Amino acid sequence: MKTRIISASLFFLCFVLALSANAKELSPILRSQMLFENYNTSHGLSQVSINSIAEDEQGFIWVATQSGLNRFDGYQFRNYKSRKGSNSLPSNFLTDITVVKSTLWIGTQLTGVSTYNKNTGNFNHHGHDPNDPNTVSDNFINVIYQDSAHNIWVGGQNGLDLWHPASNSFIRFNERFSELKERPVQAIEEGNANTLWLGTQQGLFMLDIDSNTLTPITLPQLKTSKSKDINVLSLHLDKANALWVGTNAGLYKVSSYRDPASQRKKVSVITEFELFSKDFNQVQYLSINDLQSNAQNDLWLATETQGICELRNNETAIRCQTANANNPMALQSNSIQSIHFDKRGELWVGTAASGLAKYVQNSKNFSTIRQGLISQGGLSGKIIFAIEGSKNKIWIGSLTKGITEYDRKTGDARYYFSEEGNEQSLKENGIAGLFKEGDYLWIGYRNVTGISRLNLITQEYQH
Repeated sequence: MKTRIISASLFFLCFVLALSANAKELSPILRSQMLFENYNTSHGLSQVSINSIAEDEQGFIWVATQSGLNRFDGYQFRNYKSRKGSNSLPSNFLTDITVVKSTLWIGTQLTGVSTYNKNTGNFNHHGHDPNDPNTVSDNFINVIYQDSAHNIWVGGQNGLDLWHPASNSFIRFNERFSELKERPVQAIEEGNANTLWLGTQQGLFMLDIDSNTLTPITLPQLKTSKSKDINVLSLHLDKANALWVGTNAGLYKVSSYRDPASQRKKVSVITEFELFSKDFNQVQYLSINDLQSNAQNDLWLATETQGICELRNNETAIRCQTANANNPMALQSNSIQSIHFDKRGELWVGTAASGLAKYVQNSKNFSTIRQGLISQGGLSGKIIFAIEGSKNKIWIGSLTKGITEYDRKTGDARYYFSEEGNEQSLKENGIAGLFKEGDYLWIGYRNVTGISRLNLITQEYQH
């Protein structure tokens, strides 16, 4: 199949999805600018590599990093780190976090599973003991998952374990199924009809809990894959009961059913997607680290190199947003480790090296002109050096964060920032003066010589 490729300027990229014969071809389109609130160590995060995000019943956001656990209350972060001789985490490199009522289940890279009781403030640890078959199979934990029956499943570098609370121990499934022995389990998702999907470094498996059978699922080989083994990194069952499979080379959609004769769960249709973009005439393939869907059943993808992507329900287009380090209100990294929708529908993004980001969908207005959350339509900066107005609009220049254009009639805000290497942007984000003349806005800067003239109709700059 011949596939068209389109690239976009600035940091809005679009991607083509090349499909199998089972599906129709998707058309790439641009998405509108997404604005984020970004949090890093200067805001109180213990570290900027975010491996997992979760929300508890009280609405606190919990963040697992490569150097400790963080709790965010919307204003500040509280850090939890390993400390010798105290009740604390056994190690700081955290891989996953799952909230089960008042208890956090925390995966680590070096010391197995830890639990944290929020009511008592106590940590408990469950490490691997090679001489005790009732402990976790490995100290390197990839994923912790709670199913609808409240079972706790743990995927590690050496297979799958099930927590047995009555005996305070684990059941090792790699002892039951040789296919799981020394096979890293990286993703777990519950399907319908009492099944469990397992994503491993060597492909996809379906565990039928009723019949106690494990079935390997053959995923079609993608042209983007460099090896025979398909590395499954993420799994997500959407609201239509379709299983989405994120791999190191693309995306799959799996449909399944219960065979009435054998009562065994079987796969009916597998659709493969190859995602790629054209950037400087080089094809870049997408590795998908996480998958989530929102209330509208739109699928969101956390990619390794190309930011976050959105595949809207019942649409034939995918929208992607990449980073712009020169815009403080843009995504700050293209390497995304985790994504999470909270109870209010807000999207949280965990990056590999630039901290935590939050995007508030469809919230673009502000009722008072003050410095605040850009994703809620606030001013880009609180220190104002220049203001210029017309009948319906006000242009506000800040000390370090560019220009905010505020429409007094609609309450909408638009933002102008400096972008490195882009002549069609501000020369810098420090604004010293503004003057409107007809359809033009004249701009003076604090730290660079010269002025700029912005055509408010065409949005073109002259420097």
